[in-house]
Amino acid sequence: DEHITLMRGAHSQEEIKNNIRGKFSVEELLIIDAQVQNDEEILPAVKESEFQNTEENTVRWYVENYIPVNSIVFLAAKRASYKSWSSLHLAFAIASGKKVFNRFETEKATVLYIDEESSRAELKRRISMVKPGLGLNEEVNVWLLSNVGFRLESSEWRMKLEKFLMRNGPMVIIVDSFRRIHAAKENDATEMNGIYQLLKSISTRYDVTWVLLYHLRKGGGEDSADFLDEIRGSSEITNIADIVLSLERVRGFDRFKLHQLKCRVAKEQEPILIEFDDANNSATFNVIGLAERTLTTTELCAVAIMTILGNRGTFTTRDVEENLPTYDRTARTRALSLLVLQGKVTRDRRGNYRVIQQGTEESKES
Repeated sequence: DEHITLMRGAHSQEEIKNNIRGKFSVEELLIIDAQVQNDEEILPAVKESEFQNTEENTVRWYVENYIPVNSIVFLAAKRASYKSWSSLHLAFAIASGKKVFNRFETEKATVLYIDEESSRAELKRRISMVKPGLGLNEEVNVWLLSNVGFRLESSEWRMKLEKFLMRNGPMVIIVDSFRRIHAAKENDATEMNGIYQLLKSISTRYDVTWVLLYHLRKGGGEDSADFLDEIRGSSEITNIADIVLSLERVRGFDRFKLHQLKCRVAKEQEPILIEFDDANNSATFNVIGLAERTLTTTELCAVAIMTILGNRGTFTTRDVEENLPTYDRTARTRALSLLVLQGKVTRDRRGNYRVIQQGTEESKES
């Protein structure tokens, strides 16, 4: 402590020498020097020149462009939107190295599938259809945990999970559904941050990728871009995610649209249209192509906000209301949420927004 005190205010090697001269014995100085030379005791900062010469880590994907390694992914949809079917398809495609939706390459990995929604009988039925749909006859490395009451906050359950992970190595954990494995209030930032810390800790220590299924509210907006605003609870749900995917069923058809609403590691993918077929006791998925898309009311309002108010640097919800009277309150609220999600603005406190200059470190992190 005395050594640290003497270092304060010193800006050169000569000043440091003058500060400590006569203050410590030779033995004490040797101990201090040994501590300084110990890399584990030093802040792992590097000089700018060394930093610039380091190689960038390339992004590894369990599912090409959609599920990166060592990430937290939310897969959100309303009921009856092929969410559970798709997650089982993901599980067996990743475990076998098969293409997802007959289009996207995978990196083969072990999968733990935690199902706290479906009955065991229904889970068995769906698996018996998903495997043939992928052309699988043999056993693959998918582990199943069905309706056991798994809880993330439980130290007992976490200990069991960590022992399992130590024995079975890096893997993808798919959970159906997220709200079934925790008791936190999803509109409480503090409680949700606690859940995030648990997920991130397990992810970091055991090289785990989480795919968390999330139920959207019944009803709500029909616009694809409005889906994120429909997620229950606060923005903390989307803040903790590296990737947010949503499924939108096409009415009257066995088809759905896959949207990538957020991606921290790469450019968001365009929405695609996928066809589901469960004929002949086989569940298959095939990408038809890009989903037809026009700007929604939410997106148009977001563009208007940035056009009219973006050059101010900061603005409030009152500014938005006064300058965009042709849009109703719902459209304005959803547009602001979309801009926050896209990293174009931040919400400093309720009703106050700050524009993020694109190209800054803050914009990249967002």
